[in-house]
Parts: sequence; C-alpha cells; structure tokens
Amino acid sequence: MRSMQDDARTLDELERINCGDAPPKASYLVATLHALRKKPISQFTNEDLRICIGQEIGLPWLMPRALSTLEHDPLTAGDFYEGDLLLVVVRACGSISHNRELITRVGQVVRRARTLLIARPDLEFVLSKLEREWRD
Repeated sequence: MRSMQDDARTLDELERINCGDAPPKASYLVATLHALRKKPISQFTNEDLRICIGQEIGLPWLMPRALSTLEHDPLTAGDFYEGDLLLVVVRACGSISHNRELITRVGQVVRRARTLLIARPDLEFVLSKLEREWRD
C-alpha cells in the first residue's frame, strides 16, 4: 500500500534498487527513464507519469497517482495529446489486473472519458484507441 511518505521518495528508493546513470550513448527514452527513477514521485509531471507507466515502471506508486489526475480530468495530456495519459494507463492494466480497486477506478475513468470523447471529433483517434484497448 502506498503512503504519503512514498510520494517524497524516488522509484529507486521505493523499489530498493539503484539503476545508476544512463549509459553514455543512451537513447532519449533510456536517459529519461534513468533520470525519472531519481526524481521524487511527488514532483512527477503528467508527462513523467506517461513515460514511466508506458514502460510499466513503478506501477504500484504511479498508477494511483495517475488515476487521481485522470479522475479529475480523464483527458489529461502528457506532452503528446489530450488523452495520452489515459491510454498508457489502460495499456498497463494487464500488469495490475490483480488490483481490483485500481482496475475499478480505471473503468470509471474510461466511462467518463468515452462521454467526453464522443463530443470531441478532433479526438476521434483517442476514442478509437481506447475502444481497442479497454473492454468493459
């Protein structure tokens, strides 16, 4: 179970590992992931959440944080487009399927997002991806 104290800690601290620095010629993604593992999760942006959850890193701590954001606004954006955070959360659900509380919360956010997306023809591609990824 996640605590408020966990929010002040880094993923390396929470997972009790030290990933060290990224290799010298690391890709942008690898370098970013190494840096994010050393950043307190209380300081994570929506984009930081999107990146780590998309790679299924730190899910026990980051999924509840992302869901709190999505419950406020299901179409919250990282750096790409509205709804990008929701899509990575939905894709990561297979890795948290044992946590019924989180899956229930994701389902509630998805239902709200569908309602919002129907009224947004400019985000039809997000609705299409969501429908492919999530089955009630």
